[in-house]
Order: sequence, then structure tokens, then C-alpha cells
Amino acid sequence: MESPDQTPYQNVEVIDIDPQSRKRAASPTLEQELGRKMHHGDPEHYDENAESNRPPPSNKVQYPVILSGLQPNMKHPISIRHYIEQCHPTAAVILARPTASGALLIAAQDLKSQKILMKPWQPIAGKLPTPRIPGPRREQPNNNKYEAVIIRIHPSVIDTEVYHELQQQGYSATNFRRFYRKGTSTPIWKAAITFATEENYNRALMDGIFIGYEHHVVQTLQRPPTPLQCFKCQRFGHLAAHCTHTQTCLCCAGNHTLADCDKPKEEPKCANCQEAHIASYKGCTKYKREVSNIQEKHEPVTKAETISRKTHQANIRKIKDTHHQELNELKENHRRDLEEAKIQQVEADKETFHKII
Repeated sequence: MESPDQTPYQNVEVIDIDPQSRKRAASPTLEQELGRKMHHGDPEHYDENAESNRPPPSNKVQYPVILSGLQPNMKHPISIRHYIEQCHPTAAVILARPTASGALLIAAQDLKSQKILMKPWQPIAGKLPTPRIPGPRREQPNNNKYEAVIIRIHPSVIDTEVYHELQQQGYSATNFRRFYRKGTSTPIWKAAITFATEENYNRALMDGIFIGYEHHVVQTLQRPPTPLQCFKCQRFGHLAAHCTHTQTCLCCAGNHTLADCDKPKEEPKCANCQEAHIASYKGCTKYKREVSNIQEKHEPVTKAETISRKTHQANIRKIKDTHHQELNELKENHRRDLEEAKIQQVEADKETFHKII
């Protein structure tokens, strides 16, 4: 009989494992590293919606390392794990996944493991992968964050007059610009205004503004959409996350990544139009064609086009009404002809009957 101080696990034989497996067993698993605290003994302590039990987003890695120059077939998760353990067995890795550009994103557990991963790697098929630490993303300043459109503003109103009128109404604006008729320098009855704060922006959208004694409606600025371009195959119309085409270089249109390109940058070649520029050049003929197609889809209908469409629809209705009227007349005439034929047949039968009698 066991004593009260003795646990039921004291007599269990402990089987030692090899050092490599013991190292992996001692290191925290990915589930533990992402913060999932599963209480198997007491399930009530685990809350799926609790903030502490949720894994952090995959794009927020504290100690990342980007490994570029890998082979295109290096995407299998087991192959990636074996390659990392073969090159740097002492590094503690919690996450490793391929990126859309063909590189490998590795998340180290701590700063020491990150420094280990920055050491030279073993070559694959004669190529030496290059590790690097990604820099912070630079957010482009958006100076037109609170930009809106003023409707039906007279073309002769200048910016200083608008600033003065807005200041009297409690608004603070930082920029004012006119819209011009396409291909000319003639201003139209519409302008863009940039407010200094979000509060002024929302209030102007709700209440509008006054210029003199005229009330003007303020609307959000609808910017024309730009065509989607894949960073993997350089084609338009989809993103790299959903791309099923082969890898294409941005600079030379070859079947490799930009990091593996060995051709001189002075001799670029577009993968879309085959001209001497990179695939992301905004002056590309294929890019301009995509922009024009999008603009045609989002181009507003003018008043003349609206009148033309209404006239066309009215003409169609008139033709349909005339057709139905003619069809009804034909049916009526046919019915009358049948009735007259029946009457004549009855009278002929009567005459024949009287002759027989």
C-alpha cells in the first residue's frame, strides 16, 4: 500500500532519450509559444475568446529572419524543418513559412537564436542562401487623409476666400484645389478641400459648408481604383497569395525571383509587354490599358448619355406597343372572318336541306 507522501508516479521508470530529441522536447512547442494555455485538468479555466489565449497575428514576429535564395521546391514544411535543424541545430525556432516572393520567413524564439540564424547557411544545389533581418515598414504620410469634394462651387471662388469662409464656420482646412475640364485649363463647378482634423471632416460631410449665403454639399473623394498586380508572376488581375502561375522576375522576366536575378539592372525587360523596363513601371502599355479598362467601368454617366438612354427605351416601348396593337387587330380580323365563314356555311347547309326536301 502506498504511503500518503508517495505519488503514484515515483515508481515509473524514466527512459532517457537521445540528446537531439531531448533538446526538442525541452524547448516549448509552437502551441505553447503562441500563448495557448490549455488546462486539460480543468477545462473551465480555458476561454477560447480570452485575449491571453489567442495566438498573436502571424505578421507580428518579434525576432524574424528572412532567408532568400532558396530553391522553388523548398516549400514542404518537413523539408524546411530538417534544413533548419541541419544548418543551425542550436537555434530555437517557433515558426517558419515561405513568403509570396519565394523567400523563407523564420521566427526565432529569442535574440540569441536570431543571431545564430544570421550565420552562414549550407548551400542548396550549389547556391548559398542569404539571411537578413527585415527592416521596419515605413508608412507613407497621407497628407490627403481628410480630403473631401465641394459640390456646385462657383469657378471664380479662390482658395483664400474659401479658407476665410470656413474659418468663420469653425472649420480648419489645410489645402484647397480645383478640378479642371479634361485637357483644358477651365475650372469646373467642383473642388477638393482637405480638413485639418477628423472632427471637421465628419462635420462637413454631415452638415455641409456655406460660402457666402450658398450652402454646398460636401462628399467623400472617390479615387479611381488601380489595377491589381501580382508580385509573383507580374501579371494583372490577381494577388500573389492566390497566384498559380510560375515565378517571374520583376526586372528581367526570367523564371526566378528578383533576389536570384543575375542580369544587369541596366537591361530590364517587362514580363507583360516585353519592353525595356521593369514590370512595375507605370508607363507600361499593358498597365495603361488596364487603367483605361477600370476607368471605363467606373466612368460616371453624363446627362447626354442619360437622355439618349431614356429616348432609346421610349422608342423600344413605342415599337412594342405598336406591335401589340397590330397583333390584336390581326387576331380580331381573323375572328371575324371565322364567324362570317361559319354563318355562310350554315346558310349553305340550310339551302341544301330545303332543296332535298
